[in-house]
Amino acid sequence: MVRIHIGRYRLVLLGLTLALTVSSGCVYEGPRATPEEVAVYQRDLAAKAVRYRLSLWKRVAKVGYRILTHIPKELYQGDYPYLGLVLVENNEETAMAFDLPEGRFLVVGERVPGTSCEDLAVSPGEILLGLGDYSVRDYRDYLSALYRYRPGEYVELDLSDGYDRKVRMARLDWRPVWIDFYMSSSPEINSMATPHSVVVTYGMMRFIRSDDELAVVLGHEIAHILLRHHRKMAGVNLLSNILNSILGAKLDSEIPGLGSAVVSAGIGAVESGYSRELEMQADYWGLYLAYRAGYDIDVGKDIWERFAIEVPESMIRDFWRTHPTSVERRVYISKIVEELKAGKFPTLYGDSED
Repeated sequence: MVRIHIGRYRLVLLGLTLALTVSSGCVYEGPRATPEEVAVYQRDLAAKAVRYRLSLWKRVAKVGYRILTHIPKELYQGDYPYLGLVLVENNEETAMAFDLPEGRFLVVGERVPGTSCEDLAVSPGEILLGLGDYSVRDYRDYLSALYRYRPGEYVELDLSDGYDRKVRMARLDWRPVWIDFYMSSSPEINSMATPHSVVVTYGMMRFIRSDDELAVVLGHEIAHILLRHHRKMAGVNLLSNILNSILGAKLDSEIPGLGSAVVSAGIGAVESGYSRELEMQADYWGLYLAYRAGYDIDVGKDIWERFAIEVPESMIRDFWRTHPTSVERRVYISKIVEELKAGKFPTLYGDSED
């Protein structure tokens, strides 16, 4: 007597059934995309993704620079030059987006509105070969060259479109503190500060709804830097170094060389390392900075109310260990807005002044 163990052959029967189904034509019969067509469209979409990222970066740089030029004099840290261009190091995606050759060089991504370069005859995708008498191959070279000049000076930009070279004279703008602005493709709703940079994520840019909301976010991060919170949290140095290494690696993976340039510029503690008290102080001063720059700070209340609704975990203290909860922020930020609109402003000595 022969026994057939159905369970043992179930997978075989299933495979035969699928094969018969395919052979009988009971599958998708509509148009198909060829591998060649997919490759072409993938290249096109990758290029659009690069341009989209640069458009977000341009927006962050625009709002951030406007805030910097309106900070109170007691927070000035010096006279720093600023070239109003978003610059990225060449990589496969950038070369694809702008049809550039392979090589190690900086690419003009965008012109920053509100700066002297806003109307400069420079196009996104052009290669920056030099700044004045100094050759530029990467972001570190660029920073080294830039800080040999002073605000208000005109500097010669040695540019190329990949074929022909041209020269443009650009006037360097002024900023009272050295802070640069960057974009990260992380989907998390987040932003972070180091002593010389502010990084905003894709997730945050999707979350905010206006430049006013962006100003509140950037004002908070800028306040961390201006108030030197990274120095006040000496106890988190080890954690800071770890987080900074992660940040540098992340930026390097997106824009080769940028992460190391930011780290070498002197990265300290990032936002998540600050205490609740310092976070509240950054909220207070951040709103004040956005207010001074002419933005509508009423949206600060909307941000934290929406954050509490969309990320309910943020209302719980255990989840938000190093920061006030979103509910706390919603309550005290409403009070801060009222004070600022009444003409009561923060001072560096801990009290408010009328």
